Amino acid sequence: MKLRRFKIKPKISRFEMELKIACAIRETEGMFGKAKVRLHAAYVAANGRIVIDIFDPVGEYIATKLTEMLIKDYGENSFTIERVEYESYPRI
Repeated sequence: MKLRRFKIKPKISRFEMELKIACAIRETEGMFGKAKVRLHAAYVAANGRIVIDIFDPVGEYIATKLTEMLIKDYGENSFTIERVEYESYPRI
């Protein structure tokens, strides 16, 4: 399992964080279709962190779009991204 773990700086509110995720998912639906996104997209957002499963192109696209939006709206220093790989599903 491949994940991207975003750590968001406190200046970005939970509401703004959820809004950016929703926008990234909408853009992904436009690229892959709503059904494919519903079947393949997986993420968790809590406590200033967002974890996205990037096992397939749907998750990769969501992570890419989210990264682009965060850079554009808040700057490159407003978050960090950690690459995580697991043999099985971790506790998040």
